[in-house]
Amino acid sequence: MSDEQTLRAARSSYDRGVALMERGRREAALTAYREVVDRVGGHDGTELVGLVVAARYNAAVVLRELGRTEDAMMAFISLVNDFADASSTPYDEFLADARLGIAALAWESGQVTAAHDVYDGLVATYGDRGERSLRVTVAHALSGKATVLGRTGHAALAAEVCADAIGRLGAVDDRTTRDALANLMWSHGRWLDAAGQVDEAVEAYTGVLEAFSEDESAWVSERLDLARQGLATLRGKRQ
Repeated sequence: MSDEQTLRAARSSYDRGVALMERGRREAALTAYREVVDRVGGHDGTELVGLVVAARYNAAVVLRELGRTEDAMMAFISLVNDFADASSTPYDEFLADARLGIAALAWESGQVTAAHDVYDGLVATYGDRGERSLRVTVAHALSGKATVLGRTGHAALAAEVCADAIGRLGAVDDRTTRDALANLMWSHGRWLDAAGQVDEAVEAYTGVLEAFSEDESAWVSERLDLARQGLATLRGKRQ
């Protein structure tokens, strides 16, 4: 089989995996992604390696959705470790998202320090990159770090992390970046509130309501609702 035929076959398996994921057929999707790795896992070339990286990442996501958290954690870690010596790759979007997966699974399993450290490592590695996808991933990592800090008794620090993340996000000119910004701005208010900084929290929540509209996305709409709830709670405290 020629390289072109090999690529087409692997791409077909990958596309089938994506379609199966969208239809909720997770086990079948997992099989399709593993076919990609089996077909071209040992091949060189940016396109083939990229296809394998994407398939491995998606397989880890499927394992997590199936509740196989240990297998998912191992899959994410293995993917990141395979590129640990590379300072920059064409696959960094998937590698950064894999780190997010590791941190989230660590947090869910009670490994607080590990989750915090993975978030910090992600920001250290990708925090200065300008690509939109990586800026959003870094924003998610900082939001995750803020959650770790806030829920372990460090609300003021969590608010500072959110403020830093808002500054780092940069240009907000599409749905993905606006979703990330809405979450960060609401989270900023949330942790200011938890830290007892009432006036600052009111300002932050009000900023969410002024910056976004209901028809942007379901994610933004949810943050708007949360901001309204936060404001109502703060007004109740003032009375």
